Amino acid sequence: MKHYPTYLFLFLSLFFLNACDDDDDNPDEPNYGIEYFECKINGEPFQAVSIPFQCSGPRFDYYPEPFMSVPQGYMALGGVHCPTYNSVAIRVFGYQQDTGYIDFVDPVVVDSISPYYSFDADSLSPRILYENLVDGSMVINEIIPRASGNSPLGTISGAFEFTVTDEIGMDTIRVTEGRFRFDVPQIF
Repeated sequence: MKHYPTYLFLFLSLFFLNACDDDDDNPDEPNYGIEYFECKINGEPFQAVSIPFQCSGPRFDYYPEPFMSVPQGYMALGGVHCPTYNSVAIRVFGYQQDTGYIDFVDPVVVDSISPYYSFDADSLSPRILYENLVDGSMVINEIIPRASGNSPLGTISGAFEFTVTDEIGMDTIRVTEGRFRFDVPQIF
């Protein structure tokens, strides 16, 4: 009985030491599904929000090879605020899986970039589209492709900002503080 506290102390010490694994800080798989596309539109917050089984908020597509009428290197990333169907997107032509800075007006590492903002003023009016580029830029911080069909998904993340006008150049939309992160299901 007098060794009971010693045995209890040793048992608890071994229990707690065994509970601490070396890989607790580095899980085997990244946290998939944490996708977001958000920014400020003329200072007002915009976030891509989904409605389950009805509307997908954050959207990412990339075609490293041509597919039907989609050209090689086409990438589209954007988001829809599904409750209002307002949308922001950036279409990139000629993307080659590079990270770094991309100027929208004078792109060097891609062929061209076409951002837009679209919204419904009311249910009776047609959608209003702002896609005439004034200026903008994007930084792709990370692009990790999927290695094979059996491997985990890849990821792409970065930041952006741009200014666009309507068709006649009368109204201007400033998109600032944009950031995104998407899972990449493609293998390239």
